[in-house]
Amino acid sequence: MAGIVVMGAGISGMATALMAARRGHPVTLVERGSRWAGDDLDADFLRWRRPRVPQAVQPHSLLAPVRTVLRAELPDV
Repeated sequence: MAGIVVMGAGISGMATALMAARRGHPVTLVERGSRWAGDDLDADFLRWRRPRVPQAVQPHSLLAPVRTVLRAELPDV
C-alpha cells in the first residue's frame, strides 16, 4: 500500500491524516511551522496566528459546524 503525505498540520491536515491512518494507510504529516498547541485548545483554535494561511484568519461560515463535528468525531484532533 502506498503511503499518504499530508501537507499542513492545521485542523484539516490533522483530521485528514488521522482518518487516513485509522483506515490503515501509512501517513506522513508535514508542517512548516514549529508551534504546538497549548493547554487551552479553544483559545488555540480561535487565536492561532498563521500568516501564510489566509483562510485561518478569515471568517468562514463552515468554521463552527466543522469544529463541532471534529470535536464530536475526532476529539484527538
